[in-house]
Amino acid sequence: MRFVDLSRNDPYVRANNRELLIQLWYPASTVQGYHLVDYSSPKVWRYISQLTGVDLPPISTNSVQNAPIVAGPHPLVLLTHGYTGTLTDYTFLAEDLASRGYVVASVAHTYESTAVEFPDGRLVLSVLGSHFRVDALRTDEQTISFAAHVREQDISSVLDELQRRNATSGDFLASHLDFRRVAVMGHSLGGIAALAIVSRDPRISAAIVMDAPASANSATGTGKPVLILAAGRDQWGARDCQLWRNLRGPRLLVGLDVALLGAYLLVAMTPIMTPIGEHWMRVDSLPADTLDAVIALSAGVKSDSALNAVAADRLIGALELMRQGHGRRLVTTRQRDVKGRRTIDSDTDQRRLISLASLEGTWTVVDSVHTTREEAVRSAAVLLPAGARSIIVITSPMHTRRACAVFEGVGFRVVCRPARERDFVTNHPAGNRDRLAALRAYGYEVMGMVKYRAKGWLTPHPPVTTGPGGSS
Repeated sequence: MRFVDLSRNDPYVRANNRELLIQLWYPASTVQGYHLVDYSSPKVWRYISQLTGVDLPPISTNSVQNAPIVAGPHPLVLLTHGYTGTLTDYTFLAEDLASRGYVVASVAHTYESTAVEFPDGRLVLSVLGSHFRVDALRTDEQTISFAAHVREQDISSVLDELQRRNATSGDFLASHLDFRRVAVMGHSLGGIAALAIVSRDPRISAAIVMDAPASANSATGTGKPVLILAAGRDQWGARDCQLWRNLRGPRLLVGLDVALLGAYLLVAMTPIMTPIGEHWMRVDSLPADTLDAVIALSAGVKSDSALNAVAADRLIGALELMRQGHGRRLVTTRQRDVKGRRTIDSDTDQRRLISLASLEGTWTVVDSVHTTREEAVRSAAVLLPAGARSIIVITSPMHTRRACAVFEGVGFRVVCRPARERDFVTNHPAGNRDRLAALRAYGYEVMGMVKYRAKGWLTPHPPVTTGPGGSS
């Protein structure tokens, strides 16, 4: 979104009024018929390639363009990038906030941003240099202070423009923004500007400051809520301590280890978990003959006795296999929990789904389990004496390796199949939420394998043939 602030001249090129570009992320009411947009505009991406000497590949996002917005009003977050950054630098943060109901407005600070491509195709470059070429970057105190002051004015102008659009009938943003809930979030120089403007603009209710040193302006403090995220700070300077003392409202400082922060960003922003998940997940080919049983492992029951999303995914996968003729008997494991004075179990919701598939006559329940080991031992006690030795175990993708090894350890011949996922997609994660969920699941399963192996509960599975959906 482009707009021109007619009330002030551009401080970098005084012949023109200040022209700014804003990128919005917001919760969409539908994405059908819309395509994912690229991470950056073509000309900006090519220019960064020139600066870095690297032929950057195209990168897609999890956002679509011009989709209708969910009815508001929504809280607003103003996002200001690091020194000479670009307005898409924090796309993963903006997407995450939008997925939680926020509208995020990222500001390109023209003539300071490394490059800005306006809708008419003009590419405006920084007059201060770029962090991609530090040899030509202006970093003197006077320039930095000037750039921070311009940012304060830019954020104020953007807020004016968004208020105008929110109050304009028929505008895309009309009545969708809640100006009682406005925060400003900035990184580095953007953090300095965020601290300065939150103390001066009554429309802004809170600030989020990411890895920004305190400046003379920002150290004056504020009575509004402030969250400070800092990486690699072992010591704090006098001005930082002065800022902390001057934060008179709710305040929180989170110190992050640089290595851990780097690992987080690596996982959240790259597809590194995809090959890890594919390697870890066990997927056996389905045999042509019918096996003795299909076992759907439990995963939890909610306070209203409904299966949680993971448990429902596993059971639906087992029902599909049964309907396709892969098993003679359907086996589920009972999850029983105490909620206050009530004892609830998974039977009711399991029975409802199984009856919809007309499979009640083949259904066997293994009672009261809380661990995968208990599921395997109690399933063996029910099935093996009846001669049912060949089974299909269906569970969550990251759980397949450990679960199936446990069932083999108690004497079953196992075909291992991953369930589809509706809450998070861990086997082929596409966005940062899925990637972080995949990391959590992977870490949990690695520790589980170590524990189960130490107890002697695992039998390494024999080589299997690659089947549809993955490899062993």
